Amino acid sequence: MKSKDIKELKKKYPKSIAKLKEWDGIRSDGDIGLWKFTQFFQGKRFFYDFFDEQEIYILVRSEVISLENHLLKWMWEIHKDLKIEAIEYDICIFNARTQAEEVAFLKAFEILENKLTEIKESK
Repeated sequence: MKSKDIKELKKKYPKSIAKLKEWDGIRSDGDIGLWKFTQFFQGKRFFYDFFDEQEIYILVRSEVISLENHLLKWMWEIHKDLKIEAIEYDICIFNARTQAEEVAFLKAFEILENKLTEIKESK
């Protein structure tokens, strides 16, 4: 993830980023810089755990495209409240798990931002 992408993420999903900082023990006035976000994306387990606690469950799975040529492709789904039906999914097929994960995490930030906005507006 590039510095430009991180700035856009912070701007687009401020409530989600605040929740992420709170969850990771970063002061609310502290910044999550490029280095920290790079760490998060390299250690993807962090994002799975964070979104699980927000009841946004990400599933990245492989699918066999061709048994003959031994081709595997990757796709993602996001589930809410452990329901079987996915609330979001990508029918695009990615060549690498990391590509599918990055797209899924960005979508999860969007879902969390909407969820936090709804909570704030209902108060």
